[in-house]
Formats: sequence, structure tokens, C-alpha cells
Amino acid sequence: MEKVLAVYDRDRLYIERLGNFLRQRRELPFQVYGFSEAEALRQFSRKKEIDILLYAEEEPRLLNGIPAADRILLSEEGTQDMEGGAIYKYQAGDSLVRELLQRYGEVRAEAGGQGAGGSELYMVFSPIGRSGKTGFSLALSRVLSEDRRILFLSLEETGMLFPAPAGEGRKGLSEALYYFKEGNLDTAKLLPLLREEQGFCVLPGMKNPDDLSILSAQELARFLRLLSELAPCDAIVIDTDPVISRFYETFSLCRRVFVPIREDAASSRKLAVFQRFLEKEGTQDAAGFVKLLLPCPDRDISESGFGDGADGGLREYTEAVVRRYIL
Repeated sequence: MEKVLAVYDRDRLYIERLGNFLRQRRELPFQVYGFSEAEALRQFSRKKEIDILLYAEEEPRLLNGIPAADRILLSEEGTQDMEGGAIYKYQAGDSLVRELLQRYGEVRAEAGGQGAGGSELYMVFSPIGRSGKTGFSLALSRVLSEDRRILFLSLEETGMLFPAPAGEGRKGLSEALYYFKEGNLDTAKLLPLLREEQGFCVLPGMKNPDDLSILSAQELARFLRLLSELAPCDAIVIDTDPVISRFYETFSLCRRVFVPIREDAASSRKLAVFQRFLEKEGTQDAAGFVKLLLPCPDRDISESGFGDGADGGLREYTEAVVRRYIL
């Protein structure tokens, strides 16, 4: 069901700019509607249920009778607290989004609500090094994000594609794992950890390589299951390390497990070991394993062009994979 964020301010230019900015933020689980006239907002509320009303109004009485599950004041002082809290109107856009997500998460947690209600999981795993695994994970996120909300998650110990910036109070996967281990990971704690990169959401990577080691294979599977319930997205793309014993419990949770391979003899031996392990554990048929021989597996597309010839044909290849195995 569509979640509605209505934004009201008599400053038409501010509403246009804020509305355009918020609509571009994929981590926000809302359809954003802007209004500069109270009566137009009132008419709108008769047609759609408003989940959050974000308003800048010196006279709140003008908004009386407009139903909304939660109201947040856009305060020019940033200190006023009325009708569900306040957000400083003129702060940086990223900070405003974080506060908005935190407030929404708190409301959902108080109501016992969840996030997406069960996002699909797509894991990219390979026991073979230099197979193009991370590049394909990123390409898959980019292609899928064209028509759905995607969360990219790196479970690589040394995955620094989207690190949590130091010194900015920004957090990420390390904190999510800690909250989970303590038994209190919920929507209110998860949403402020997310940020947007390259058109999709990311949960910034671990701060220390050993952060993931606090979870057993079974606990990691439960963490991913909970993440799929809490995250405001349609699907989660998971990049991994080539550690079979860490991820085998999660394979059965995934709609697809994509396995990039190489055609040399050493890679074939590693793939055979992986297949024997799956047969032994009885998980070979529990998930949709798809072997992929990627074009230009050594090419780094994290900062280079994508789909403009600089990716070595990876975009077209990924689009074909999506059409065949996902759509």
C-alpha cells in the first residue's frame, strides 16, 4: 500500500525544491506530495490517507481537520516541539532525511509495524576469486533500481565500496549487527542507518573486518530474514565473501543465488568443492542457484561508467539475467 508524505509550506519555491529533493531519495518509503495552500492539502487528504504531514506553519490552526497518522513541524528555530516533534527547516538535506527516517521508524515501532513486509533476497556468492562478484552485485542493484526500491548490502569483511564515513556520526552495518545481537534491531534503529548511493539504498559497510564474526551462520540467516522484514525496499542485493561456511544457512532464504564463475582449472576445482558441500548439506535445490560467466570480470565499475561502453557490456548482460531469472 502506498505510504504518503505530505509537505506543506506557504513558500512555494521551498516546497518545490524540498519535494524534488525528497522524491529522489530512494531510502524514503513514501510517495511525496507538496502543497503551498492549506485548502489544496485538505482536498488531497479526503482522497488519500496521509502517513506523515511535514509542515511549516506559524498558525497550525489552518491545518485543523486534516487527518495524518503523524505530524512533524518544520521549525525555523529547530528547538520547538509540538504535535509529534520538530525538524530544523534549514539544515542540510541529508540530515533532514535522517531525522525524518528516524521519526518514521519510531512511529512504526510504537505501532508494532514492520518495513517492507518481506523484501526479496538476491545473493551474489562465489567460492572463486576475481570472478566479478562485486561488480555484478553493483550492476544488479543498478538495473533493478530502475523500477523498484533496492537495498545493496555488502557482507564482505573488507568491502569498502560504501563505507560508513568517519567523523560524521554516520553508522551502518556494524551498528545493525550489534543491535541485532542485543535483540533490539527494529525499524526505528534501522532506517537512520541507510543512505542513498547511485540511485539505490545502501547499508554502509562494516567498520572492522571482524564485526561479522559476532554472528554464527544461523544467526546471520536470522539477521537477513529480519532485515528483509524491516527494510523499506522491494529487494535486497547481497554481496558476499567466498566463505561457504558463513553463508550456507542463508542460501535457502534467497530467491536467487547468483554464482559468478571462471573457466580455468583452479576455478573448476573450487566450484566442485562448493557443489559437493551443497549436496552434503542438502541445500543444492533449496535455492535458485544460477552460474554466471561474466563479461570482463576484472573490470571495476564502482566509479566508472555503466552502460556507456565503459562497463565492457556488463549492463546488457545484467539486464538479460534479470529478464531470464527475476522478472
